[in-house]
This record gives sequence, structure tokens and C-alpha cells, in this order.
Amino acid sequence: MENPARPTLDDYTKVIQQHRVFVLCETEKIIGILVRIIQNQSFLVDNVAEHPDQRGRGYGRKLMALAKEEARRFGV
Repeated sequence: MENPARPTLDDYTKVIQQHRVFVLCETEKIIGILVRIIQNQSFLVDNVAEHPDQRGRGYGRKLMALAKEEARRFGV
């Protein structure tokens, strides 16, 4: 049996309280998320995920483009 990926075990109530979480929605359905963390002048993309039914539609690329914009905005 495989171990579940760490992000699937995270407490997202805490993640949302402690970090910046972007949610990509389409007609009220969550189709992707991006979790970014800024600590000690470093920028970390902690999690990028898309709903399995939405894979192959470029949403992951859009979320990573958003992460790049955020990094530039923070000067990192």
C-alpha cells in the first residue's frame, strides 16, 4: 500500500490560517489550488494541485504562472 502524499494529510484549516492559498474555481467547483509560503525571504510553492477530472487543461500551468507573478511581486 502506498503512503498518501503529504498535502493530502495536511489540516487545511491551519494551512489557510498560516499561508496564502489560492483556489481556482469553475462554476462553484474547486478545480485547483496553490499554496505558497514566504519565510525568511524565501518563496516556496508548497502545493499545486488540480482535480483529477480537470487534468490536461492547463490549470496547473496557470497556477504556476500565478506563483511566478507572486514571487516577482515579493521580489524573490
